[in-house]
This record gives sequence, structure tokens and C-alpha cells, in this order.
Amino acid sequence: MVFANWLFLLCSLKIAMPQNAIQEYFDSVAAHYKRGNATEHTYRGDLQKLIEAIVKGIAVTNEPKRIDCGAPDYILTKGEIPVGYIEAGKGHYIFGD
Repeated sequence: MVFANWLFLLCSLKIAMPQNAIQEYFDSVAAHYKRGNATEHTYRGDLQKLIEAIVKGIAVTNEPKRIDCGAPDYILTKGEIPVGYIEAGKGHYIFGD
């Protein structure tokens, strides 16, 4: 579900998606799923790697410290500047200025 939301976002932004990164993501997610004991957090590292492979120059932090508007699952930064936040389990996304 998390990937589907990101796929929609990336397609709407017309960001080129490297096929090897996507295949690695699917393979890793499938391996976790097959074990039968995965939770939302199990897949977080996979999504972090995928985003960083697709959006060059962006650093992704999983479970960053709380900010004024709450506790996003991820924060996307370019240098020291936050450029986006992701709430992975809720099926929506919010981009910063």
C-alpha cells in the first residue's frame, strides 16, 4: 500500500524511476511478506532506500524527532532543509514548501 501511494506521487511529478531500484524494492518486500511476521515498520527501510534511489539529492530519515506539526514517519531533506514529510501507514502524503 505504501509503495502504491508513492508510485502515484512519483508518476505525477514525472520523476524517472530506475528499474533496478524498483525490482530490489519489490524483491525485499516480497521476502519480508513471505516470512509471515512483517509489520508496517518492517518495510520502512525498503521504502527509504527506494525513495533515495529515485529522488537524487534527497536524504530520507525514518522516524525523525517530533516537529511542530507532529511525528511524521519520514522526513525528506535536501541538505539541512526539510522538503517533505511522509506518513507511511495512513495512505497520504504532505509536501513542504
